[in-house]
Amino acid sequence: MRIQNGTGKTARWALLLAVLAESAGSLVPAGAQTRPAPAPVAVDRPAVPQAVSGDVSVFTQEGYARLLFTFASATGVTARANGSVLVIAFERPARFDAVAIQRALTAYASAVRLDPDGKTLRIALSRRLTINTMEAGEKVFVDLLPESWTGLPPPLPKAVVDELVRRAAEAERLLKAKAAERPGEPPELGLRVGTAATFARLVFSPPKSTPVSLERKGERVTVTFLTTARFDPQRWRDALHETVRKIEVVPDARRLVLALTVDKDADIRGFLEGDDYVVDVSAPQTGAPDQAPAVTLPAAQPAPRAEAPAPMPAAQPEAPKQAPAMPDAPKPLPVAEAPATPPPTSPPAPAATTDVAGMLSPKVIP
Repeated sequence: MRIQNGTGKTARWALLLAVLAESAGSLVPAGAQTRPAPAPVAVDRPAVPQAVSGDVSVFTQEGYARLLFTFASATGVTARANGSVLVIAFERPARFDAVAIQRALTAYASAVRLDPDGKTLRIALSRRLTINTMEAGEKVFVDLLPESWTGLPPPLPKAVVDELVRRAAEAERLLKAKAAERPGEPPELGLRVGTAATFARLVFSPPKSTPVSLERKGERVTVTFLTTARFDPQRWRDALHETVRKIEVVPDARRLVLALTVDKDADIRGFLEGDDYVVDVSAPQTGAPDQAPAVTLPAAQPAPRAEAPAPMPAAQPEAPKQAPAMPDAPKPLPVAEAPATPPPTSPPAPAATTDVAGMLSPKVIP
């Protein structure tokens, strides 16, 4: 093959360089290690958030403007006024028709622009406005209120509020159902302690309808609850009476077993009282027979109190003793004999007639 002119010279030089390169590779000594080509370096690039599909609606009635952004899923949105520009930032990129928004906000905005990354919407306001933002699930409300607005901001639509209430109730129901499915921490066994000089009462409050048994062997009293409730004996260490020296939990995977250490001569009594289980521990009555007469007799001296009836005679009403004076009241009865005096007045009547006869007798005398 023949190559003419300068083109032939260029071809010959290219062929010569190719031969030299091939021969250079063959000149590498046997066993010599060649440096491997550097591995490509991986560069971590920040993850680009996926765009979220959304829609925007504009309402301009009732004296204010409302922008309603609706997304496929809950998306964080912030709105703030930077001078005369309203900046609405989205947590994830979104796509909106800025021209349609500007056309709907003619009375409130002079220009609307969406940044190329789709995460910021900028609205040039044509007058002073107050911005109020409310999030409700997948919906975000941005209200543009004029300076003349007074009172509370406009509320959420009733349909949106009802939907939020329904979702909250449903979420609470699901949480309760999930909590009921997984085994929770066993309840704690309640205890109330009452003490006296030689007496202690322990009132245990196990879960409702829990079978309980009590067994005593010398100084050890075992109370068994057929439940996996928890009990911390350290909390009650200082509240126990000297009649109960110690209380501890006996390890058992299927039930709660409490071991009480008491005096070997102490009196133990256990019984159910409603849903509670009561354990009474009475100290031994040492030396009681010898001291009983000495303690009982002096203490039984109610003589001073027996004299209490004595004031009753002191409070005797003297009126009953004066009651005999009542019969003295009839003493005026002799006065009632006054009717007997009139008879003496009747005898003078004949005397009066005699006088009359005497007065008439002179007329008869000649």
